[in-house]
Amino acid sequence: MFRERLLEKLLEKYVGVSYAGAVLAVLYKGEARLLLSAGYASLSPEEPMSTDTLFDLASLTKPLSLASVAARLVEEGLLDLQQPVASIIPEFAGGPGGPSPVKEKVKAWMLLTHSSGLPPWAPLYKAAGNRREVFAEAFKLPLVGEPGAKCVYSDIGYIIATAMVERIAGQRLDSLFDDMVSSPLGLKATMYNPLARGYSGKIAATERDTRRGGVIRGEVHDENAYAMDGVSGHAGLFSTAEEVGLIAWSIAESLEGRGLLSTPMARTMLSPWVEGPCTYGLGWRLYRRGYRHAGDLFSPKAFGHTGFTGTSVWVDPSYSIAVVLLTNRVHLGRGTPIAEARARIHNAVLASLR
Repeated sequence: MFRERLLEKLLEKYVGVSYAGAVLAVLYKGEARLLLSAGYASLSPEEPMSTDTLFDLASLTKPLSLASVAARLVEEGLLDLQQPVASIIPEFAGGPGGPSPVKEKVKAWMLLTHSSGLPPWAPLYKAAGNRREVFAEAFKLPLVGEPGAKCVYSDIGYIIATAMVERIAGQRLDSLFDDMVSSPLGLKATMYNPLARGYSGKIAATERDTRRGGVIRGEVHDENAYAMDGVSGHAGLFSTAEEVGLIAWSIAESLEGRGLLSTPMARTMLSPWVEGPCTYGLGWRLYRRGYRHAGDLFSPKAFGHTGFTGTSVWVDPSYSIAVVLLTNRVHLGRGTPIAEARARIHNAVLASLR
């Protein structure tokens, strides 16, 4: 069904240019119809990539873990998307000058749609010695925009959303993910902190960091997530290409009443909650023409996400397809270009459909 040799050549073309190695998984109607690998899981020592390699998913954690858990909490009546965040985390609206009327306007849905007005990023790990202190530093940050006004991508919003779902459920996010996502879907290789959980399979290396003893492999790459014991809603999840596709496709299947979520919840999740520089549903970026990292051929119903380490997933219910491209781009350095590779590979996959 898919032009395997053409896609193999495309994957290989960008080895050493856009990434050290890559795995491409294409699911059609929920079944893996294509699994390809190219390049290297690690350059030193040199290890070839394989289709079952585990990857640090970086920001794919946002839709696959945090947003999925939040959706399940909504279904169980534990989370109200219109609820002010400060009603769950009172210290979020506090500060040296007393309560902040502006921060009191931030609602749960705004954290999940990158429209809270919180800053995109901050080096919280520099002032925090543990997970609790990372949360405390995040709560103190002032808003840089009007709540609910427009989409401005924010890791900080997802760190605070992590605290929000943990307080509501009384469990840490990794445990919530296991109970609400991984177990229902029968996943075997999707988890936080794989080394601590005894995972013995191949894991793709990410960046060399002398502060952490060399090349990072099997521990989360993101500094703030690392300071949070590897468990956050903005980064920290590890998985294989096939299992990323299974989670993402389960959201598409939910639109027809067969997936992880109820149909009303899935439709709510994949509706455009906020527009601006980007258009988001709950956790998922909604496809719009001109978004380079997705390519040109997805339909208006497509949704997906990318991750800083070089990961991406795009799902198109119109074509019954999920395309997962996992790479260890940062193994070559943080400035490694990835947009062209993503666009051309996605276009080639979609063009295989007849």
